[in-house]
Amino acid sequence: MKPRLAYALLLLILLLASPLTYSSFGDFFGASPGTTALGGQYNGIINDAANNYYAPAMLAFGNKIGVNASATSMKHDFEDIPSVVIKNDTNHAYGTQSGPVKTDYSDYRASTVHLSFPLKPRLNGTFALSFFSPLGDLIEVNTGSAFLPEYVMYRSRYRRTSLHLNYAHIINDNFSFSIGSLLGFQVGAQMNTQASLNGSSFGSSAAAQAKVSPALGAIVSLGMKHSLGHAYFTYNQEMKSKLDASVTGDTSDPPIPFDILASSMSFYDPHVFRIGTTVNSMLGTSSFSLEYQMWSNYQTPIVRITQKVSIKSSDNREVVETENILIPKVGQLFNITDRFDLMLGAAYRPTPIKGDFSGAGNSVDTNSFIFSGGSNFRISVMKQMIELSAIGGVHLLEKKTVIKSPNQENGSAGTKLGGPQYDIGGQVYFASLGIRTEF
Repeated sequence: MKPRLAYALLLLILLLASPLTYSSFGDFFGASPGTTALGGQYNGIINDAANNYYAPAMLAFGNKIGVNASATSMKHDFEDIPSVVIKNDTNHAYGTQSGPVKTDYSDYRASTVHLSFPLKPRLNGTFALSFFSPLGDLIEVNTGSAFLPEYVMYRSRYRRTSLHLNYAHIINDNFSFSIGSLLGFQVGAQMNTQASLNGSSFGSSAAAQAKVSPALGAIVSLGMKHSLGHAYFTYNQEMKSKLDASVTGDTSDPPIPFDILASSMSFYDPHVFRIGTTVNSMLGTSSFSLEYQMWSNYQTPIVRITQKVSIKSSDNREVVETENILIPKVGQLFNITDRFDLMLGAAYRPTPIKGDFSGAGNSVDTNSFIFSGGSNFRISVMKQMIELSAIGGVHLLEKKTVIKSPNQENGSAGTKLGGPQYDIGGQVYFASLGIRTEF
């Protein structure tokens, strides 16, 4: 591709990377310190607005305005990949080259705010919202390398702003329901350009337009009080954020027409079915839940180029197979005193990507064990209860060795990109500070 054409295409892709999108931060790192420390699940407190993410129907039983705000920091520590094939005949015109692959993904800091407003007695229900956002930004988009090893679930999937809105209503003293929505956007753009090559007597020119369309995903939840605590069911609809760019134009001298469609499934959130319960005892509150996630429509976020005139299409040799996953979570809150709690939690998250990654393509993921813990400390400020929380945790990614199958991606003799082998795995550390109140 000519330099000016590549520049025009890059501008368009950057233009696309500007929408508010859907939530997966809560899926990976929890909605608040008080829920994350329990393995990332409902904590049994009906006035805690953070439960809007896990079990919004339970907020219908609350009778106070709830406010929950927190800040979270994450650090990625993946296995080093010191030397593999990074160029071969399928992505390079000058033979095979080997070298390291960067796995030092940047740290990430995020903020969350949850609010719940009882609308009683007139409506006998509660309105709640949850807002997730990178600190200092609205969204970070990174499609990653089209050829080299990429942890596709961790590169940028949760680096985005999202909004959850729910209305919860009481059916009777023991049952409630809620309906709500995730808010997101789809983006399409077009650019027409005349690219002047070096040596032309006049410069390049372009015109661009973009269209941002809102997208809504349903949230439905049921809640129940039982003799030992609470039980709930929540469904989150699948959400996709696909960025499409159409680039048309020509070079001035020599005249070479081009017409490119570039697309990327930058973000994807699966259908989620969540069922859980809490059990109260003398020690405190035990939490248990199962999440069933459906990943059949997942695509990796790499940019795919479709040929229309002169520019060749992407090879798109990577074929990713997915499977639905079941995520168990357990947590225990210990009431040490009236003012102080300790919390412990654990979860197991299998990867939704099938296979041993030996074929073409280097999008990788692996099973992870998640452990978390922390504490709550309550104080009174002008007779108002303030709960301060501090927690930490880690994702322990299962270590695997990826051994590439013989021959290059196009079938010719040689070594595949990422070959002959490399290790995947590592840790993702996270810590949160939060504040909660109700009035």
